[in-house]
Amino acid sequence: MENKKKIAIVIVTFNRKEELRRCLHALFQQEYLPAAIYIVDNNSSDGTGQMLKDEALLEHQKIKLHYINSGKNLGGAGGFYLGVKTAHETQLYDAYLLMDDDGWPDKGEIKEMVPFLGKYDFINAFVVNLNDETKTAFKQSEVNGNDRRKVEALQNEEGLILDYANPFNGTMISKKLVGQIGYPKAEMFIYGDEVEYFNRARKFGFQPVTPIKSIHRHPRSKAKMNYQKILCWNIPYVLRTNPLIIYCAHRNELYNICTIRNGLKIFLADIVTLYHYNKTSKELRNVMLSAIWAGLRRDFTGHLKFVK
Repeated sequence: MENKKKIAIVIVTFNRKEELRRCLHALFQQEYLPAAIYIVDNNSSDGTGQMLKDEALLEHQKIKLHYINSGKNLGGAGGFYLGVKTAHETQLYDAYLLMDDDGWPDKGEIKEMVPFLGKYDFINAFVVNLNDETKTAFKQSEVNGNDRRKVEALQNEEGLILDYANPFNGTMISKKLVGQIGYPKAEMFIYGDEVEYFNRARKFGFQPVTPIKSIHRHPRSKAKMNYQKILCWNIPYVLRTNPLIIYCAHRNELYNICTIRNGLKIFLADIVTLYHYNKTSKELRNVMLSAIWAGLRRDFTGHLKFVK
């Protein structure tokens, strides 16, 4: 193929060697093979590195594989920062395809993306629920929810849904885009880093698109969405039990709020969430309050006390 685009895959993994194995085998079966795969391991303790070695998963005749052990848990944000930076600094690739270890691409995922490279620089696969492919893995809107048919109906004549993406799940970003807007924000650790990068891309004039024929399978979000009626709005909120997730989610959400159109709803959701934590767990209420304060101060160090 003339002028074949060279694509580098970036996978971030942490203690999910079985899911990583599945993802890698799916990448090896791509109809459009990537030039390289960069595996960023956040210092897994489940034998991920040994599994890759024992099963020869770092050896492929046509794909160059790179295994990077970060030495400590950098979170998803830090892992994607390290992987994209490492690949981009080689200047060998036209684009980078980002994915978590617990999802995997359909065999035509890359093939269905590449024709749009050049016209677009932020291209996301269509992310479906791996347990029920009539559903999307993530809610598209309050109206369409997770109904795959309703979301597919939003496509234009090119088979694209404009201004829609589920980063970093089968997300292709061009060399040009990375050169202009930089890398994912490592210090966000987990939660919200994908929103920040999506908004940063749009701020720089890059339009995210999703070709519906490019399929990426991913587990549906485990977070249970609750709703509180305030005035004419149903305010969505999520109650969690993990202090690290609570802290990062609310700190990063507050950091992102200035670039999100529905900022008022997020503010109200925080009030509702605080109200419920105050009734059930003063400890989690205090975690959230410290997260909000950190977000206001742009302090990205507080989560470290929750990282094991």
